[in-house]
Amino acid sequence: MEVHVKLRGVLKSLTPPGEKVELEDGATVASLFAALKVPAERVYLVMVNNEQVRDHDRVLVEGDEVLLLPPIAGG
Repeated sequence: MEVHVKLRGVLKSLTPPGEKVELEDGATVASLFAALKVPAERVYLVMVNNEQVRDHDRVLVEGDEVLLLPPIAGG
């Protein structure tokens, strides 16, 4: 299955070509992290189809749009 991904901030350099990732059916948000080689601790916010997801065991489906945001620090 194919999911669309957008990575922001310091994660942007890990964005795959075409902002698409091919995953096996039944893949989870955690599986996506592994496919992108993104450590979970580097992700502050996960949005799937414009809804915040806190459970990295959430199953993704064909065509899902996933946004990953890193922690933001300021001063």
